[in-house]
Amino acid sequence: MYRRAVLFVGLLILLALVVAACTPAAAPEVKPEATAVETKPEATVAETKPEATTETKPAATEQPAPATEPRQGGAIIVGLQAEPTSLDSHQISDYNSARATYNIYDSLLRFKDESTEVEPGLAESWSVSDNGLEYTLKLRQGVKFHDGTDFNAEAVKFNLERQIDVNHPFHDTGEFPYAEFTWGMVSKVEVVDPSTVKITLKEVFAPFLNHLAMHPAAMVSPAAIEKYKKDISHNPVGTGPFKFVSWTPGVEVVLEKNKDYWRGAPYLDQVIYRPIIEDQARLTELESGGINFLVNVLPDDLPRLKEDARFAVVEQPGMHTWWVGFNHSKEPFKDTRVRQAMNYAVNKQSIVDNLLKGTGTLSVNPLPPVVWSYTDDFERYQYNPEKAKQLLAEAGYPDGF
Repeated sequence: MYRRAVLFVGLLILLALVVAACTPAAAPEVKPEATAVETKPEATVAETKPEATTETKPAATEQPAPATEPRQGGAIIVGLQAEPTSLDSHQISDYNSARATYNIYDSLLRFKDESTEVEPGLAESWSVSDNGLEYTLKLRQGVKFHDGTDFNAEAVKFNLERQIDVNHPFHDTGEFPYAEFTWGMVSKVEVVDPSTVKITLKEVFAPFLNHLAMHPAAMVSPAAIEKYKKDISHNPVGTGPFKFVSWTPGVEVVLEKNKDYWRGAPYLDQVIYRPIIEDQARLTELESGGINFLVNVLPDDLPRLKEDARFAVVEQPGMHTWWVGFNHSKEPFKDTRVRQAMNYAVNKQSIVDNLLKGTGTLSVNPLPPVVWSYTDDFERYQYNPEKAKQLLAEAGYPDGF
């Protein structure tokens, strides 16, 4: 039995992401060397297929095949599911903001493509003390923020302490901060030298390296924070492959190529993010060419898009799980048998097959298999309504509640 929640359906959503025509880039994410699906909060992407520009199509002519090599120049327009709440990486708590800022910033470490394993980012190497409490990061030298200021150990200390220390003059972690979750185990941050920083933990925390690849570990220019103060959320300055140009609320966020990016200039000239809240409106924009890129396609729309030669569809196990949680401090959910009964009473496979059209996978715990600490060494609750009735009766609810 799960201590905090009974799984409704542990769903590893196969996020179907569709990219339409008219986009010159051939890489799934817009960082220059990327050729695979990105692993940031829930986002996977697909490259575009070129679309015929004639108004009529010969009956026997096939659609052109997708480009296999990336091309320089052009822009890609991404359809977001909602308006970003902030472009300050330290305030982000939603996927749309994370998507819109992913290419503005770099984190100290980064996740490998199609994996939750970490690899060097702004920190080119690291070491961990024998007691597991001290993490020493060797930083890349010569990296600049978009405003021309230096990225160095002092910048790392500033960024982390801004989130950890509530008395920091520029402390700001947003309305629903990840800071406590990300940095709550940190005792102190020390500058060893301009290219070395040491982070000391209060206690051993096994996934700490993964935290260094998350968006709270994305580095924001200290000079920009001091300049814009609270308005840094609308004037982001990072070290990433794209620079911020403008944010017109309800319309678009525009980024432009960072020609001096430390990993090499990206292929694209621009990335534009458009918030389109309604699912069908977003799909219509894709089909009409208003956007080139879409995430989270509804299961009912997926077969049609797969059959349309104009689009390339990429499916990948996601980071989401669907679950139902109960308050164990209140009746009737104080009783373990009630929580077990709820699990037996739900036909999870039917939800996957009929509601999600096969775009999900059953899980036995709240973590998806792509997470390093995942295990399937749990009891799986099969659909068994008679067992559910029995347990409810034993718990004193023979007629339900």
